Amino acid sequence: MAEQFPGAVLDLLGAAGERPVFEHAGRAVSGDELLGMVRRAARCLRRHGVGPGDGVAMLLG
Repeated sequence: MAEQFPGAVLDLLGAAGERPVFEHAGRAVSGDELLGMVRRAARCLRRHGVGPGDGVAMLLG
């Protein structure tokens, strides 16, 4: 069975650890830091009743 996209990305972020995974406006963000942001967003969505299979749109900016 093919690897699910989100799981593969999360694995890559975890493997990156403290290494930068991207830079924006002169600020480097590590894999650990971005993984923490993703996990916090997921917890918030779950607290608000969003579950597996539900559609989600996010406005970032």
